[in-house]
Amino acid sequence: AAFGLARQLGGPRLAWVATAILVASRAVGFLEYGRQMLGEVPGLFFMLAGLWVWFGAWERAGWGRLSLAGSLLGLAAVTKQQYLLVLAPTLLAAWGLNLFYHRSAPQRVFLAPGLLTAAWFAAWQAYLMAFLGPGSFAENLEQYREFTAGAALVFSPALMARGVQELLHPRVFLWALFPALAYGLRLIRPRDRAGHQWAILWVLVAWNLVWYVFASVSWLRYAFPALAVSSLFIARFFADLAGNFQLDWRGLLAAVRAGGRRSVGELVRAGLLAWLAALVLIPAGQTAQDIFWPPVNQARALADYLYQNVPLEPVVETWEPEMGFLTDHRYHYPPQILLNTAVKHVWQGGPSPVAEYTFIQDEQPGYVLAGAFSRWVGLYPPETLAHSYDLLAEFGAYQLYRRRP
Repeated sequence: AAFGLARQLGGPRLAWVATAILVASRAVGFLEYGRQMLGEVPGLFFMLAGLWVWFGAWERAGWGRLSLAGSLLGLAAVTKQQYLLVLAPTLLAAWGLNLFYHRSAPQRVFLAPGLLTAAWFAAWQAYLMAFLGPGSFAENLEQYREFTAGAALVFSPALMARGVQELLHPRVFLWALFPALAYGLRLIRPRDRAGHQWAILWVLVAWNLVWYVFASVSWLRYAFPALAVSSLFIARFFADLAGNFQLDWRGLLAAVRAGGRRSVGELVRAGLLAWLAALVLIPAGQTAQDIFWPPVNQARALADYLYQNVPLEPVVETWEPEMGFLTDHRYHYPPQILLNTAVKHVWQGGPSPVAEYTFIQDEQPGYVLAGAFSRWVGLYPPETLAHSYDLLAEFGAYQLYRRRP
């Protein structure tokens, strides 16, 4: 989907480079999030596929293609509501730009996808209400409101500064993000279909980054859609300034020997292509190292130990959900709403989730499995564990405790 959209916007060479940037970037985390079966990557597929079909329908704005585009964008919003936050203002801005500036397509090109996106999301909410019942639906809605207030509508000056620092870190496209977005302003000026389509993508990226910096808890994962789409702008930035990714090495050497303005231009082009190569190859090499030479699988080692030394009947208290996939033991996890308290504790200095969760003290489970996440948020007090539990085994970040008789 990413390759098809990029090829539609700038040809096959741009498509190859943009897709390579998307897959390689450690800031986007495409491979990492894809392996974890989180909503970011399938949501990105629906969004990119929807944009690909939508932009291709502008030449022949048939209702079939427009309906397919709107359905794909609607599925993106259903897959992960972060995409609804990004797509809703983007679709409105696309319509407004057509009304007042670009005037590049009939009104139905914007109304049909926008209305269908909203219809898909509304239909999904109606299904949830019917499936869960009004009481559970209302409870989920209240939890979602609390999550939104604690992670998506924060407006903390300290977190704003941290969000900017994250975007300026070299792992975010090796400092190419903001130059590429600034160059993108040149792409959106022409009052034609290409300019309008680039403008839609630019608004999507800008809106997501503004929300990420000013309202979120500055976790780079919240900028996933913007960073993924930014690969298009970065590829176009290097394509236009580096002669469509072409470099004449013989001409470069001859120009350097001869001196003059031509040598400066060739050297600048060579420098840009070297920047692009580093932008792709360095993170790709790091990811390849993680895949082919991974660290010791502590979770698997712990799972083997549990099967050999811990009966299946006793309750194991933990906040490390991966263990529920690896063994058949009876795990008890903290309630999902406690995650909101943990987020506030870590990112905003709020109270520890220990104040709201006393399962160990009240229920006295036979085993407690502490891991990197539970220790990061301070869920299981060390003094409680030291008072009532013995350390049974330790595998990397995992510590397994057994209650004293």
